[in-house]
Amino acid sequence: MRDELLVRDGDMLSKPWLTMLVWRAPLLFVVVGIFSGSAARTALWTTALTVMGCGCVVNAARCGRRHCYFTGPVFLLGALASLTYGLGVLPLGARGWIWIFCCVLLAFLVLRRLPERLFGTYTRPVRPTRTAPADRGQIAPLG
Repeated sequence: MRDELLVRDGDMLSKPWLTMLVWRAPLLFVVVGIFSGSAARTALWTTALTVMGCGCVVNAARCGRRHCYFTGPVFLLGALASLTYGLGVLPLGARGWIWIFCCVLLAFLVLRRLPERLFGTYTRPVRPTRTAPADRGQIAPLG
């Protein structure tokens, strides 16, 4: 018998193509930005973190996924910090990019799993309509 995870219809994380588009592709922009100049890094990180943050906020509103309530604002604050530091408004010193990267990464790593382990995956007790096999990531109907 295989383990199954409860998945809600509105959960964007249950759709692999949407996960790739909203979170994985922007992550690639962040990595590319690490090896770019300041102007390119500002544009890449601000765009990538904004897309990821908006994706989390939308997902939190759609399905109530608990960690999205936390990671969405973290990504959006990271985007704001990237934009303001890149424009010279936020004085973080010579290692500002490292500070931004480390803070966003640390907050994401902590908030990605901790809220769901402590309080459950979803905030609203709505009956799930599908299940996802834990070992494959495919959606299987309840039956």
